Amino acid sequence: MTARRLPRRSPLFVSLVLAACPQQGELGVYTDTDPPPPGSGTDPGDTAGTGAPDSVGEPTETTAPEGPPASTGEPVDDTTTTTTGEDDTTTGEPVDDTTTTTTGEGDTTTGAPVDCAPAEPGFDHSAAVIFEPWPDIVGNEQSFAGDCTLIEVVQDVSFQIVLDCGDREATLDVRVEPAEFALGLAPGQSLELRWLARGGSWWTNQWFTLRDLAVEPSLLLAGLESDAVEPQGLPDFFAPLSLAYSGGSCGPPTDCHDPFERLVVEFTHGETVPIADATRADVGGYRALVNFAGRFHDLHTMARECKQWTDWIPEYFQAMAIRQPR
Repeated sequence: MTARRLPRRSPLFVSLVLAACPQQGELGVYTDTDPPPPGSGTDPGDTAGTGAPDSVGEPTETTAPEGPPASTGEPVDDTTTTTTGEDDTTTGEPVDDTTTTTTGEGDTTTGAPVDCAPAEPGFDHSAAVIFEPWPDIVGNEQSFAGDCTLIEVVQDVSFQIVLDCGDREATLDVRVEPAEFALGLAPGQSLELRWLARGGSWWTNQWFTLRDLAVEPSLLLAGLESDAVEPQGLPDFFAPLSLAYSGGSCGPPTDCHDPFERLVVEFTHGETVPIADATRADVGGYRALVNFAGRFHDLHTMARECKQWTDWIPEYFQAMAIRQPR
């Protein structure tokens, strides 16, 4: 049995979802105590790994529930079609094991497995921004963009970059190994911070950049925790880096106790480097770390029918990029 880590999220970002999006569902992913989704075929009293089918003999047909809407309000087709390699119960025609996924950006991919590097054991590198006070919520967004002065960099469990941003203080909490933190920052240094959070269907999405406008390229540090690697409508948010998810997958999960499908994020700066979940690579003068890139397959269905992977759960990404010394 393999225990799979969950991505680390900043709990303070829950405020955006709760305040701006009361119609949205619970944050996070299903656990074995959650009620089963519609069509899962799981009795409410069953728990993951212990549920038993209601009858023996005929296989149970399970239909994937409709995916949650995109946070930006644009209509998308979030249908995932999955088959088990058996005869289709509707047409009676043989089908294959291909999974078709629409990513929400209009790009439909076949989910074909790619050659992925193995996940690094104990990989836990992420970055988030904490404000005091927090920016106001406007509609479905919180945002900040402005010049700040570096107060200090404190190293404890993580690196904490403390900034004076005029009417508020911002702390960038960077969980990374000391060898990866290559930023030569000095108190009094002028830096530009840009941060954006949008209420999503299941969680709050966030992206940020830290720049030194006196150097070129100006980008020092970038991070994201989101179901889209770049904020929609802002393709230059991470410039000179660009990020994309094009459907790359390390293959669907095969273990009911390890239900995460590892995905691949493409970083581009002069060259395009695919980086799989829980791995790192150098991209054009930046160290890119993908702490989490995955798609969760619901345990409720798997506990009863491990051969069927039908529950629609969105992709989630957590990554950062750190400028390296020149």
